[in-house]
Amino acid sequence: MKLHHTKYKENYKDFILGCLDVDKKTSRAERVKYLLNRFTKECGFNIERLGKRKALADWLSGLAIPIPFYNGDIIELAKNMGSVDSELTTKQEDKIINSYWDFMADMILLLENEMKGETMTIYEIKRLTKKTAPHFFSRDTMQFFGQTLKDFKVYKQRDGRFKIVAPSGSDWSNDLQTIRFFNPLNNELEYK
Repeated sequence: MKLHHTKYKENYKDFILGCLDVDKKTSRAERVKYLLNRFTKECGFNIERLGKRKALADWLSGLAIPIPFYNGDIIELAKNMGSVDSELTTKQEDKIINSYWDFMADMILLLENEMKGETMTIYEIKRLTKKTAPHFFSRDTMQFFGQTLKDFKVYKQRDGRFKIVAPSGSDWSNDLQTIRFFNPLNNELEYK
């Protein structure tokens, strides 16, 4: 079953990071840094010549990390990640296979942007804090405070964290706000 693009892209990013040969206790941020450092060390010379996206795709197609590379495995991965329906035409399969390395490079570039804080959204923060703050974004908590995820604004801080702010709902005083600081190094929601 095909998922919304925001969901399947998260699935791909998690899959890529899960393929890395690093300690499983390594944080997401450390895995992204490891991946980008390896790419730069092994293939950085190609960035100026090909551009970063194409250089990444070229590096990946040389099997730099253990991701699927056989056509059948690529199609199966696309189905498992939710980026396509389970029934595909030959034309659709060809399109997936032909764009695979560029697409995987795009996922790594999204990870890089996430590290820089250029694309961190409240939805990503919710997903990343599922284990460290499981009740913070729960339906019951949000309903109690009269909030939805759309109420939250995310602000990049100089220290690398993200300030999240949402006004309390109509049942509360108008001047009350929920404020936390998301730390991408440990996926914690901090008070200060």
